[in-house]
Amino acid sequence: DRRGATAVIDAVNGRSPECVRILASVPGVDLNLKNCKGETAAIVATEQKNIEIVRILSDISSVDWNIQQKWENGKTVDWNIKHNNHGKTAAMIAVEMRAHDILRILKDIPSIDWNIANHQGETALLKH
Repeated sequence: DRRGATAVIDAVNGRSPECVRILASVPGVDLNLKNCKGETAAIVATEQKNIEIVRILSDISSVDWNIQQKWENGKTVDWNIKHNNHGKTAAMIAVEMRAHDILRILKDIPSIDWNIANHQGETALLKH
């Protein structure tokens, strides 16, 4: 749309976990697209402290293909994408907001790089 929002980001903004789940199962849907503010669905869900949607997105990105075929379309969520405006990842935002429940989910995602730095050189683990 005019705001650069994707259907997935609109579903996150609408706080609709079921819509996020359905859209994530559609072949060709890119879960990592940014809106005009530089936010991804993962960043928006983290900023909203929406534990249910963060959990859905984390399940997508941590699928063990040897055990389950839950997301057979090969979808992934890149939790290391930086927000355009301030260069923060979802992990950085969760730490900054002291979103403990979200951090408990994110800590189990092996693909998260906790050492990525924002524009000021700060990481999720180290603030200057």
